[in-house]
Amino acid sequence: MEVTRRKYRLFIFNFSRLSMVHHKEKSMKLLVKNSVILVPLIIVGHLLVYWVVGKRSIPEMIPRISEAAQDGLDVVYMGDSCVIDIAPDDVDRRNLAEMLNQRLPQSRVESVAHYAYHGELFEGIGHVLAEGSAPPKVVVVPINMRSFSLIWDQRPEFQFPRVKFLLEHRSPWARITLKPLIVFRYIDTTPVTQREFEAMPVYVAMEKQGTVRDYDYPLGEHAHEDYFQKQFLYTYAYPLDKKHRKLQGLLQTIRILREAGIAPVVYITPLDYQSAVRYSGVLLDEQLNKNIQLVLEVFREEGVEVIDLSRALDPEAFCYDQYVHEHLDQRGRLLVVEKVAKAVGQILENDAGDEAH
Repeated sequence: MEVTRRKYRLFIFNFSRLSMVHHKEKSMKLLVKNSVILVPLIIVGHLLVYWVVGKRSIPEMIPRISEAAQDGLDVVYMGDSCVIDIAPDDVDRRNLAEMLNQRLPQSRVESVAHYAYHGELFEGIGHVLAEGSAPPKVVVVPINMRSFSLIWDQRPEFQFPRVKFLLEHRSPWARITLKPLIVFRYIDTTPVTQREFEAMPVYVAMEKQGTVRDYDYPLGEHAHEDYFQKQFLYTYAYPLDKKHRKLQGLLQTIRILREAGIAPVVYITPLDYQSAVRYSGVLLDEQLNKNIQLVLEVFREEGVEVIDLSRALDPEAFCYDQYVHEHLDQRGRLLVVEKVAKAVGQILENDAGDEAH
């Protein structure tokens, strides 16, 4: 009788264990089955939220650059604020791209210029244009000599990490995941801090002359002559090297465009060299000339003739008062457009002739 009871208890115990195992296996299968459905839904839901909310994180220029690669334009005008800035007293309110469009009325010209854009970003823009379904025939590429200086090259607000990331990662997924990548710090939104920037050494020719903190400040109450002497040195008297990242970016831009059959028109932006020499002397004149000649030489080695407008204008054509830059009044912009239009028009004319044959 006792043996029978033990066997019965053992049977009940084993049956319970078997039922529990079967229940667990059934629960696991159900969990896996539900996970297969729920996990993608959760991921898609998150992505939709990030797409709706995160669209605000996408820089406004990215869709504009993408459109320029699909529109079959004749000319795309890259550049910085010199392309789009208008002097306060100008009667003619057209920017450089608009002037070029009216100078070439049979052609379609669009600008992808933005303040402080530079050679590294031009390289990414070049990739987008080259990969487009209807790329432009000609791209105008200005070279701003100030872009190689610390005042521009390392300034924190001129790094554009979001723009750079999206130009390097040109998939729609990059746009969708931009916000979470920023949140989880995959994208460094402060590659250069203000403290790091201010501590960087400033070189005039080959001599260290202090740090950014000693040069990077507004006019304020400072003596006019002393202020502009330092500003011109800080802006143009740096020693330029062929390996400079923004110069290399410009070279890569040209290579990318040419490989895609897009003709580049390259020019050096006019700068107020007369005032620069007047305030800062022979040392600046010599170093600035070395830098310009190096740029011309590097592009010549690539088989590209650069239109050198660096010394094409007198001081009256520039419209700065607080800090040194290359923004032009309407007379200065007209001269630039005249030179650019001549080069662009010749390319388009030759292209039209080739198509006719």
